[in-house]
Amino acid sequence: MQPKKLKYPLLKPLKWTLLSETVLWILLTLTILFVNYLYPNEFYFRYPKAIWLNIVAAPLYFILFKQRNELNKILEVAPKRLLSTFITYVPETQYWYKWIVFRFAFFFLTIALAQPLFGTKKAMSLVKNSEVVLALDISNSMNTKDIDKNISRLDIAKRATVELINGLKGERLGILIFAGNAFVQLPITKDYNSAKIFVNEIETKMISNQGTNFEIAIQKATEMFSEGNGGKCILMVTDGENHEKIPDETLADLPDKNIFLAVVGLGTKNGGLVPKDPDRPYAGYKTNGNGQPILSKMDRNLVKDIAKKARGIAVISDSPFPNLSELLTEINGLNKGNLRDLNLDIKDAYYPLPLGIGILLWIIATVLPFDRKTGWK
Repeated sequence: MQPKKLKYPLLKPLKWTLLSETVLWILLTLTILFVNYLYPNEFYFRYPKAIWLNIVAAPLYFILFKQRNELNKILEVAPKRLLSTFITYVPETQYWYKWIVFRFAFFFLTIALAQPLFGTKKAMSLVKNSEVVLALDISNSMNTKDIDKNISRLDIAKRATVELINGLKGERLGILIFAGNAFVQLPITKDYNSAKIFVNEIETKMISNQGTNFEIAIQKATEMFSEGNGGKCILMVTDGENHEKIPDETLADLPDKNIFLAVVGLGTKNGGLVPKDPDRPYAGYKTNGNGQPILSKMDRNLVKDIAKKARGIAVISDSPFPNLSELLTEINGLNKGNLRDLNLDIKDAYYPLPLGIGILLWIIATVLPFDRKTGWK
């Protein structure tokens, strides 16, 4: 039976809404204060910004109250005998109680997303000892745009190495640049984000002494490795142009030092012209003593020979997106058994508790709607 006066009151639900919000935030604040009082600096949220998701409740409140207000306007003007044909009257308690339960459920779910951390627990961690030195050729010939007319060999090399860094699985990484000389750009580190930033900033202008000195590059890269029996890898990216003697003895010594050499050769068979200034394409191309443009070609045999003498691996590519998956597999497989077990004290996560409460309340609000007479419908 419909009530005599069909109208949805708004003041009472507003009070219940404000009360429920107050209870939620006071409960959270008191819990944090109490735990921190008993155990100082032991409790915090891993992702505290997730709690701000509760802000979405504000516009929802507005929409709900606006909806009820519009229904009231309809009830005032529509004939009562016709109301039952297009409006199902839902008691205010049923409507707002159900919403409050949904609100509590959403609140606890956001707490679970924030991941409350408290106390510590022991955990085992496996850490790789292997190290990789990325030796990047920045001689002027790397500015050649023979693979792709829009980007240089160096740009392709940087893009490929960034992708390779993304595929590393715990190996420590260092960066070396070389041409006629060699310099350490980034010492051995596990900070992959910094490594990618350094790679993207590399330019051929960083070394004034031009040429392609493989020997000094390998020597400098070898010095970067830390002492120990962990796997070591030099990943050399070059276009293979070399006007100096191949360091046969230096290459032959690498396996004895437990250093694996991987060489990536970038360039096409036809080659391309070397720009005078990569930042000013209109400046023209480099010329030889006879005034003829210098044609830079990738020396495939040289790249393969360098890798062979070090008992390493060579990858030749003329693609704008070199496939280095084979190299990545070799690097990830360096000394697979050479791992260290670490006992770590880490914060224990308590997100399952608020997650369980949130899911339970959501089910209650969805499956078991309230009825004003019996309590359950």
